[in-house]
Amino acid sequence: MTLEQALLALKRIREAYQAWDTGRLEAEEALLEVGAALEALFPDREGGEES
Repeated sequence: MTLEQALLALKRIREAYQAWDTGRLEAEEALLEVGAALEALFPDREGGEES
């Protein structure tokens, strides 16, 4: 592997990590939105208790 090939591989790894991190952050935001929506629908339930 040449130095140029190694640098290109590192660039691809960095781009893949950034895409993964963006997706992770979007998923966390969506989970918070779902949690808020569920709390609004079921305001009398506390702490995720099961009946």
